[in-house]
Amino acid sequence: MSQTKSRMNVINVIYIAELTGEELTKFNIREDYDLSENELKALDWIIEKNLLLKKLITKFTKDSWKWERIAPLERAMLIFGAFELSFRDKKIVINEIVILAKKYIYEESYKFINAILDKVADYYESKKQN
Repeated sequence: MSQTKSRMNVINVIYIAELTGEELTKFNIREDYDLSENELKALDWIIEKNLLLKKLITKFTKDSWKWERIAPLERAMLIFGAFELSFRDKKIVINEIVILAKKYIYEESYKFINAILDKVADYYESKKQN
């Protein structure tokens, strides 16, 4: 399976949770989805750090933007992007997420995603240097 397809599988699970408001748990993802072991590991990490990832993302949105104002698919892509940026190359991660955003989200939304993920990556980088 391609890395892009695997990314979309994980993003889709996050998207469904964001859309429905259901909390992701390690139990329900194993019961409800047909995912690879790597996809399950990624989701386990995302579930464990979910609140932290959301706080980090909203730290870089405009003050007037609440989490709920961001579209569910954009939120899913931001969560997954913030997860990947914690251990993968900034340029590769942001490029891949922007490509997916251009394919699946409204025309201009990729710019928002790009800007937020760029700030998240810079934040991670500053933490590594300290």
